Amino acid sequence: PARNFQGLDFLEPLVPRVAVARRDVGRIILNSALPYALLTSAFAAEGTDGSPLATIKGWGCAGLDKNQNNYPFLFGLLGLAGASIFLPEPGDDSGYSWALRLDRATAFTLGVGIAALETEILKPVFHRRRPNGDDFGSRPSGHATTAFASMAFLSNIVRDTLRPQDEPDLGVRILKDIASAVPYLGAGYMALERVHSNKHFLTDTLLGGAIGAFTTDLFYAWSFTRREQGRGWLDHVSVWYDPERRGVEVAIVGRF
Repeated sequence: PARNFQGLDFLEPLVPRVAVARRDVGRIILNSALPYALLTSAFAAEGTDGSPLATIKGWGCAGLDKNQNNYPFLFGLLGLAGASIFLPEPGDDSGYSWALRLDRATAFTLGVGIAALETEILKPVFHRRRPNGDDFGSRPSGHATTAFASMAFLSNIVRDTLRPQDEPDLGVRILKDIASAVPYLGAGYMALERVHSNKHFLTDTLLGGAIGAFTTDLFYAWSFTRREQGRGWLDHVSVWYDPERRGVEVAIVGRF
């Protein structure tokens, strides 16, 4: 089966060799082209931030949870992504795999957590004042980073559940690819919310989105491309009762 360079599976979103070999256009668009587009736009359009800021602030469809600093919507996205860990997967034909769910949970936790850490490290580097003048933590947007990280994870889960790349009917395949892209609508709305709330410029949210999407996709590709090769992070998980210690012991054997 196809592998990335020297088995460096985490590089797949950056250089989608496996997706290209499988002619998986949907995965190329969502896992590679979209994050690259966000990243490019974040820097190319930085000098024109004033115009979209004024326009988006006038939209009545945004700002639903402005008074709560947009946290209700953000936590909703995180909850949806977390719940998707338990969605079915074709590999469940032989029985519901808890090892797969633990793998998914690991990819989700690392993706969202590391993306948030990257954002906090970059804020003092860019040192950009927020549009409302509060502080210099405008770029990149932490809310957008977390939103895109969680929705990138949900998009990957939906894609692995529907498996459009295996669909012989072109029309059905396109519909499944569209369904896999739907989670990004939530992330995009969060980006607009932050601009509408006068907390960030548009390019700040685009940069946060690129960081979040790329980071989660890197960990997801590392985990699940490896699983397809029988090289998942987890070799096995076992739970047993130790009568001598009178307690339950859990052993998790991993491989990175």
